[in-house]
This record gives sequence, structure tokens and C-alpha cells, in this order.
Amino acid sequence: MEFADLIFNMNARLQKCEEVQRDFASLLKKAKTSRLDDYPSVTLSISSNKVADIRKEGSKVFLNLTDHIECKEAPVARYVEVYLRSMEAKLRRSENLKKDVCDIMMPTSRRDLVNALDQYETMLVDLGKIPEKIKNLESKIDQRVYKLYGLSEHDIGVIEQSTGQKN
Repeated sequence: MEFADLIFNMNARLQKCEEVQRDFASLLKKAKTSRLDDYPSVTLSISSNKVADIRKEGSKVFLNLTDHIECKEAPVARYVEVYLRSMEAKLRRSENLKKDVCDIMMPTSRRDLVNALDQYETMLVDLGKIPEKIKNLESKIDQRVYKLYGLSEHDIGVIEQSTGQKN
């Protein structure tokens, strides 16, 4: 039962991380928000309807070679970058890019903005650790199975070599 619980919990964390990557706004929950175009430290410079490569350069977050959002504060620029990446598929299909970008919801409180970024970064770290945790769990399961069947070290070596678990 303990392995099933571990697998279930890892899967739930993985799903939550993937959800946040697709919908960054889900981290805002009860935070008071305003639209990006109403946010005081942000200037929009968007004239086309194409998203090519979302990237942050200094205080600017680019949507393509020329269209960008300029942010006076680094955490705001990071927030905008992460939010845009979470909705990149929608933006690529957008018929009105500027409207969709303006509709991004920004926490009015700096604390809420930083908290959302911290939660996101924590989830990225967690997401990076999950494959190793799964590998360790699989190894523990294998060891229990070997013990259950009373396999010798030689038998275990043959199995692991044939399945590519050992070099």
C-alpha cells in the first residue's frame, strides 16, 4: 500500500505542475488582480498578431522580434513571461493578440505576485525531481520482488542487465 500511495502522490503533484504550466493564473486563487494593461509599471508595445518566441530580455518580454511588454520591475517581467508561456498555445491561435495579452490578470499586491512566482518555481523544482523519485521507487519495488521470489545476486544481475538497468 505504501508504494501505491507514493505513486498516487507523485502523479497528483505531476498533474498539478502540468496544470500550472498550462494555466499560471490558477496560482492566483483569491488574490486581488487587475488587467495587464491597467498595471502601473507595464508598457505594452504590440502591433502584430503573431507570437514567434516568448522570451525575456532585461525588462522586456518579447512575443516576437518587435512586439513586447516592458516592465519596470524584474519580478513583474518574470511574472509576465511565465504567464505568457502558460498561455502560448492560445496566443498562437489568437485573432486579437493585443486584447489577449491585455487580459492577463496581474496581482495588485507585490506580495501576491512574488508568492505566485515562488509557488511556480517550487513546482518546477518538484517537477525536476519527480523522475528521480520514480526511478528510486521502481528500484525499491524491484528489490522487493527479487526478495519475494528469493532470487540470487546472479539472477538479479542477469535480469537487470537484460532490462538495461545495469551497464
